[in-house]
Amino acid sequence: MRTGMRRDDMRRVEAAYRACHQRLWRALFVWSGNADLATEAEAEGFAQLCRGIRQIRDPEAWVWRASFRIAGGFLADNPTTTGRGIDAVTTIPEPAWELAEALSHLSELQRRCVVLRHVGGFSAEEIAALVDSTPGSVRVQIHRGLHNLRRLMEPQR
Repeated sequence: MRTGMRRDDMRRVEAAYRACHQRLWRALFVWSGNADLATEAEAEGFAQLCRGIRQIRDPEAWVWRASFRIAGGFLADNPTTTGRGIDAVTTIPEPAWELAEALSHLSELQRRCVVLRHVGGFSAEEIAALVDSTPGSVRVQIHRGLHNLRRLMEPQR
C-alpha cells in the first residue's frame, strides 16, 4: 500500500511525533480541560502535518500551532464544550482539579501562554511564534496569568 509520503517525510513526521506528542497532548488537555478534544486536536494536527510535510520547515512548531488552532475552532463551533475546567469523566488528583479550575478563569490567551510555558516548556520567543504575538506580550500574559492563578488559588481568608 502506498501512502504518498516519501520515506524522509515519514521520518520527519515520526521525529516530530516522538519529540512533542506527550507535551502537546498534556498542553492541549490542560488548556481545553477536555481529554477527548485534546486527543482529536492532536490527531488532526498530525494528520494535517502528514499532508503538508513537504512544505513545512519546522514540523514541531507547525503541529503545535495547528493543534491549538484546531482545538480553538472546535471549542468555538461547539458551545456545549466550554473549554473551561476539566471534564467530569477525567480522573485526576484533587490538587490538579483546583489548578484546572483556576486555569479555567484565565483569558484564553493567558491560559495558552501559561500552559505553553509551564507544560510545554517553550520560551517566550517560541510561544510568540506559536500564538502570533511578540515575546514581550507573551511575557506580560504569562506574568498576569500566574498572578491571577496565585490569587485564585490562595486560601480564602
